[in-house]
Formats: sequence, structure tokens, C-alpha cells
Amino acid sequence: MAYAQKGEGESNNFRQAQSALEESDFAKAKEYLDAEIRLNPTNARAWMLLAETSYELGLEEEETISYCNQALRLMKKKRGTEWEENRAFTMYIRGVCYYSREEIAVEHAVPPTGDVASLLKWIVKHIKYPERAAKNGVQGKVIVRFVVEKDGSLTHVQVAKPVDPDLDKEAIRVVKSMGKWKPGMQCGKPVRSRYTLPIQFNLQ
Repeated sequence: MAYAQKGEGESNNFRQAQSALEESDFAKAKEYLDAEIRLNPTNARAWMLLAETSYELGLEEEETISYCNQALRLMKKKRGTEWEENRAFTMYIRGVCYYSREEIAVEHAVPPTGDVASLLKWIVKHIKYPERAAKNGVQGKVIVRFVVEKDGSLTHVQVAKPVDPDLDKEAIRVVKSMGKWKPGMQCGKPVRSRYTLPIQFNLQ
């Protein structure tokens, strides 16, 4: 993971984004980076970290590639070892996204329960409503994104749309507790695929 050096981008939003990245809280980092770019759209480091964050969140490859391209345009006239490293890192992310974009599953990944309807029932059965959230009457829908690998295991499990820290944490836990999926297929071969799953928390 790359982090910007001191200098350009030393705003409060940027510092908060870096702190969130150090804690692997990519959803929070994206919020701060979006805010930073609205205020300072020429901050090359912010675009670079936004590309990294987008990749870690498992967002669409086209979106991540667009962030990489913007960062590279702004870095074009920058000089020095640090900027060379930043350019190389950004080009690496872009290259990975181009490769992933070519591995689009023709047959979608299948959950361990066999279908989405039964998966949602399984989630309801296995969710442990966080005590503090229940006490405070917190409800909502947490959107979780992850990658189904070629062997059916789940990686890059991240909250794409948070609701509450306790609910977000429980959503991540229950997704990670699932068994292996049947991977997506392309031309008869298993491929990596991204998946977005809504997890609803309702107090009865």
C-alpha cells in the first residue's frame, strides 16, 4: 500500500484519509478522499489514493481506471524519486484493473446455499444483532462487496455502504463465515468475480 509523503495534500481530509487507509477502513478513506478532491481537484496524491481505495473496495474497474488516469495526468510534470514511485504504483493498479476487466464471469458465482434467496435466509439466521446497536435502536442496510476467487474463497470483503460501526462489523463477520462459493465461469474455466451483497438489519 502506498502513502503520500508530506507536502501536497496535507489538508485535514487528506490526513484523515491516510489514517483510515492505515486502519484498512477503505469506505471511510473514500469519503475523505472524495471530500478532498471536491475542494482540491488537482491533488494528484488524492487521486492516486482514491484509485487504491476504489480497488480495495472492489468497485467497478472502469471507475478505478478513471481515477488512475486522472492521477497520472496530474503527475505528468512532477519530478523526483517520490513521484516516480507514485507513478509506478498508480500504473500497477491500472494494469491490474485492465487484467481483471478481461476476466468477466459469463456464469455468475453461486453462493454455498445454492441461490441468493436461500443465502439471504441463511444470513438472517446467522446474524448476531450487536447489543449496543439493538439498545440504541439502530437499523439499516449494510452493503458489502467482495471478490469470489477461482477456488470459491472470498477475499477483499469490504463495506461499500456503511450504516453503523457495530452493524458494519457484524456484516463483515457473517460474510466471512460463509463456506466456499461456486466460482463464476468463463469459457468453461473458473474466474474471479466481484459480488455485492445487501445485508439488512431490522429490529423485530
